[in-house]
Parts: sequence; C-alpha cells; structure tokens
Amino acid sequence: TIIRYLSKYLSKKDTDKSLSIAKLCYLIDFSTGIVAFIILTATSSITAAFFLKNPEFNNLIILFASTLVISTVNTSSESVLYVFNKFQKASVLSCIYSVMEIGLISIALVFDNSIKNVFIAIIIAKVLHSSLLNIIAYRTFKKNIGKSFFYGKINSLKNELKEISFFAINTSLTSFLKMFATNIDVLLLGYIRNPHEVGIYKIATTIIGALYIPVVSLIKVLYPTLSKLVSDKKYKRFKTLNLYSLGGSLVYGLLVVFFLWFIIDKIIILLYGSDYLYAQYLFKLMSIGAVFGLALSISRPILLSLYDTTTNNVSLLGMGIIWISLGPLLINSYGYSGAATVYSIAIVLGALYSVIKVLHHNRKI
Repeated sequence: TIIRYLSKYLSKKDTDKSLSIAKLCYLIDFSTGIVAFIILTATSSITAAFFLKNPEFNNLIILFASTLVISTVNTSSESVLYVFNKFQKASVLSCIYSVMEIGLISIALVFDNSIKNVFIAIIIAKVLHSSLLNIIAYRTFKKNIGKSFFYGKINSLKNELKEISFFAINTSLTSFLKMFATNIDVLLLGYIRNPHEVGIYKIATTIIGALYIPVVSLIKVLYPTLSKLVSDKKYKRFKTLNLYSLGGSLVYGLLVVFFLWFIIDKIIILLYGSDYLYAQYLFKLMSIGAVFGLALSISRPILLSLYDTTTNNVSLLGMGIIWISLGPLLINSYGYSGAATVYSIAIVLGALYSVIKVLHHNRKI
C-alpha cells in the first residue's frame, strides 16, 4: 500500500498526503499485529497443550505473539526503503536476518535438542531484525521527507480513504494468510510427532530459505518497477519484464537445487553435525517445492502491481487448506518426510495457480 500510494504522492510533491499515507499504513499494520497477538494469546494454552504437547510452552507462545506487534509493521518499513530506492539496504537486512536465524537455530540445537530452544532462537532473530529494519526505515523516511510520519493527518486522505482502505485490508489479509500458511507445518509436526522431528524439518526449511537470498533483491524491486509500468500504460515492457522474471527464477532454482543435491550432506555436517544428516533427504523431497516457490514469490508482486490481491489470498488460503487436509494424514504416517511432501504439494499447486493467473492477465492487457 505504501509503495503504491506514497510513490503517487511523492511524484505530485504532496508532502501532507505522503506523511498521512505512511502513518495510515503503519497504523493498519500495527493494528493487525495487535489482533494477531490477542488471538495467539487467547489460544496459547490450547496450542501449548495440544500442538506442542507441553503446557509449559504457554508463556513462550505469548512471548512469540508479542513479537508480532513489532514484526507486522516490517512490510511498511521495507516498502519505505523501496520507495526511496534503498534496495541494497533492504537486501542486506534480509541477508542478515537469514544468517541470524540459521546461526541461532544451530546454536540452539547444539546446546539442547528441544523445540523450546528453536522457538527462542526464532524469537530473538525476529526481534533483532524487526527492530533494526524499523529504525532504519524511520530514519530514511524522515531524512527524505523532512518530517516524521507521526505528523501526518489521516483526514487529508478522506476523498481516497475508501479505495486505500480496501487495498490495505486486502494486503494485510495476504500477510496474515502468509503467516498462517508458513507456520502451520511446524505446528502440525510438533503436535503429531515430536520436537526432534521438528528440529530436523526446520534445518531443511532453513536451507531451502537460503535459496531465496540471491533473488530477494529482484522480488523487492519488481513491485515498484511493475507498478510504475502499469500506471504509465507501458504494457509491452510490463509483460516482458514479468515473463523474464518468472522464467529466470525457475532456471535459477533448477540450477541451484541440482548443484545442492550433490553437496547438501556436506553442508549439513558442516553447519549442524552428522546427527542431523537425515535432513538431506527432506531437502531433496522439498527441492521441487523450492523451485516452484521462487516462481510463486515472483508472481505475487506481479499480481499486486495489477491490483489483483484476490489471487494471492486464494493461493495462500489454498496452501493452508492443503496443510490442514493432507498434513495430519501424511505426518502421522511418515513424520517429517510426510511434512516435506505436503510442503512441496502445497507450494507447487499454489505456484501453478498464481502463474496461470499472471499469464491470464498478460493476455488481457
């Protein structure tokens, strides 16, 4: 929302509305975080008892929920950096977060093989990343506009508030569904199996996540670039760019996964030790999903630039439904291998739906 409307007001040199839209977006994100915190806190005892199988995790879940109040505004902070062409800063922060998460999870598993330590490692990484990102974004905004967005007056947007609110609510819903779809796997695995299997599975997903680091910059730059092409009605360049981005992500994913297949065992031994070597088989099961996941990540900013928030939400909701329907069955029978299989199925189907919608939009414009 910030990328779309802040760019618009900056091009018109409308400082008042620039301040107002930033304030509104941060308020919406912050409110979403408060709602998520209330929901998770209210259900923490159930989650601890039935999913994590340990009532003592109740306080840990509440602590994790509290981080959402900070981290839900990350989307707005990243958007501020993109609007002011601070793509390198955003990419560096993403890389730092990935390295921090991998490092802290590794340390947690070395000291004590328990889901509690993995949870704490994730919480620490999330808080450090969110704090650093939000501070840098705030200083960037203030430096370029000359004022803090706290001075914004939302009533200056009254003529456009309905349109802005609809777009913002849909993108916030996307963030919520994404959080649900990307965390349900660990919850189901912890509930049905045991913390050790969660640790093995988390190692595989963390390595999979590292595949996305080199394309983070492309994903982040894509939305503002495509949005500008759409607003300028340069549809031929728009279609060329989005098709090259989708094709390039698939080629990159296939090449990297093919290479990693031959050295994944050495990487796991180096980072985690031989006790966690079985994670290499999970990585191989999830590698197909990882390749399609890159295309899915690229398709989201393409669809958003066309004001199509529905496809992203349907894709994420569908992935969540696949986890709820297939997850318990396969995890109960095959443990973390079953979880890895559901991971690939959900992402492949979600990616195919999104890419087909992108191609459909390309034919229409």
